[in-house]
Amino acid sequence: MSLSLVRRTLFLAVITAVTWTAVSVTSLIERESKAYIDAMVLVPFALTALSFVGLHLLQRHALGRFGRVSFGIAAAAMVSLLISQSTIVAGSERLLWLGFPVGALAWLVGFALYGYATAKAGVLPPLIGIGLAVAEPVTIALGVALSPIAPLSDSGNFSGAIGHAVIWFGIAWLLAGLASRTDPEAARPEPSLAAD
Repeated sequence: MSLSLVRRTLFLAVITAVTWTAVSVTSLIERESKAYIDAMVLVPFALTALSFVGLHLLQRHALGRFGRVSFGIAAAAMVSLLISQSTIVAGSERLLWLGFPVGALAWLVGFALYGYATAKAGVLPPLIGIGLAVAEPVTIALGVALSPIAPLSDSGNFSGAIGHAVIWFGIAWLLAGLASRTDPEAARPEPSLAAD
């Protein structure tokens, strides 16, 4: 496993978590749908896609056909969500259906299946797979729980995105542990004082 790829994916996971946090906090402060929040959410969507690809590159050799298919479903979901969200930002709701219900349902299913494949592959810590599998249900549940503060809407409000933030911070923490175990410098024994 490439230590540099682990570190790059760790960095992306942290930035992904930070941007999901910013979107969620902004939604909670505004308390209602805002067009600029629709534009803001493009950043964590894109970073999630990059982080997801990083996780895939770390373990693709061990995933098998099921893992490759579930990766394809999740990747297609992210592309459809990015396209739909981009058209909303551009002022058109013509492709709203591509984001919801199509993209959202494919994301829910694709990430759940890929999370299972990740946990089963055994290359990354199994908790990363569990995190991927539950990220969208947790985010939806938090959006509903926070709806008295920031009411649910078709767009412009992503208060539940704090769920994605927590999951990606957790993934980053697990990757940091993996990086320390993979780092050849960390594995080198400390020189003994008795040898002096």
